[in-house]
Amino acid sequence: MKPAARRPLLLCALAAAAALSFLLVAPPPPLAAHLSSLLLAFPASPYAGRPKLLFLLAGQSNMAGRGLAPHPLPAPFRPHPRVLRLAASRRWVVAAPPLHADIDTHKVCGLGPAMPFAHRLLEDAGSGESSLVLGFVPAAVGGTRIWMWRLVNDFRADLGIPDLLVIQVGLASGEGNYTDIVREGQKNIKLPNVILVDAIGLPLQDDQLHLSTEAQLWLGDMLGQAYLKFNSSTDSRQ
Repeated sequence: MKPAARRPLLLCALAAAAALSFLLVAPPPPLAAHLSSLLLAFPASPYAGRPKLLFLLAGQSNMAGRGLAPHPLPAPFRPHPRVLRLAASRRWVVAAPPLHADIDTHKVCGLGPAMPFAHRLLEDAGSGESSLVLGFVPAAVGGTRIWMWRLVNDFRADLGIPDLLVIQVGLASGEGNYTDIVREGQKNIKLPNVILVDAIGLPLQDDQLHLSTEAQLWLGDMLGQAYLKFNSSTDSRQ
């Protein structure tokens, strides 16, 4: 089975007006090497020193996770030894929900799309790439004001990668009458390497804003499929 390609990626999961989410894969060397040297402080995992496919989990509450955590956890949300999280203490630890418990500290965090996304990539890699290690850097905080974000341009400029892949998730819910306006804006984005994955129709919690646990599972898998499809189509053109 073909391993997951190590390409720069920004996943934008716009799942509610109060729930922006983003997932960024670290760029290739030399910048990735510089990032790794900064993030390897105080390693606490046997895989901490391995080369990693780094993801920045940025945004708001649906990335931080508001999905309820059943017991036992469904398999796609369970920890995996090759899926790591950079804790607030700057230690690489095995990622286990809630991934943002020490980041989004003013809310009760739950399940987000990151773990199902990771399991989808590892499943695709299969046994042929046992060295694949995924590193999540949680940075999402619920309720961040939307005017603070110029996501695609800012990330691309900061990382020096003008063609950084962006997968955005079409808004699934929102407060007020602005959901359709935002969704239309998302569909009309004309930047290169920006892909839309639509979350409309995914089940919501009772607040009608945040994605349910089931929805987060589906969303993570959808994002994983979109990422792998893009890599496959890009590889076929090279």
